[in-house]
Amino acid sequence: MATYYEVNLFFLEEPTRFYRRFLIRKDVNIEELGCVITTFLNTAAYHLFSIENNKYVYENRFTELYDFNNKRKQVYQKDYKIDHLFKYRYKNKDSNIDESLFLYTYDFGDDYMFVGYIEYENPIDKKGLSKIAYLLEAKGGAIFEDSKSLLIDYLKGRSITSIRKEVKEWLPINFGFDNEIDIEKENKEFTYKYRRVHKAYKGNDNYF
Repeated sequence: MATYYEVNLFFLEEPTRFYRRFLIRKDVNIEELGCVITTFLNTAAYHLFSIENNKYVYENRFTELYDFNNKRKQVYQKDYKIDHLFKYRYKNKDSNIDESLFLYTYDFGDDYMFVGYIEYENPIDKKGLSKIAYLLEAKGGAIFEDSKSLLIDYLKGRSITSIRKEVKEWLPINFGFDNEIDIEKENKEFTYKYRRVHKAYKGNDNYF
């Protein structure tokens, strides 16, 4: 038996079209939470990510972020557990975010931003579960690598006929962005996918 938090994650610009709901084990650190999210969003792990609240920007070892507006302290994700996010929740009036647990950003050029909420304040004991995370619900196929503008055009129903050659493979019409996601299949393949993502950011696979 392991203890989990239930997290709801929504794409800031289209929260009803692109979201994830998942269990995350209570004992993981924020870096591992970031790798879980990066896996569940079906990214290629080509770009850096960060997790932040209103006091800290949690960054991995390759990130050189600087928060020019708020000058929040930068700390390493691996040094903090998920519980640390509760101390200074994320709020942003400009983005119409009243209060969330954190903001996850992938690709600091395109800035794919996802707001993370906690479903229950207290963690939940789950018999028979032990993996780091389990997907519960999902909508939206995957991050559109290197061209958020094309994904936004797709989600807004605009034409996406002008497409750069290097991003054609990530087109929603090719990977079925709006197809129903097989949760059982995603969970079955999670460990393999997570290892690849974790290795991409850590340079090793020592977690497992």
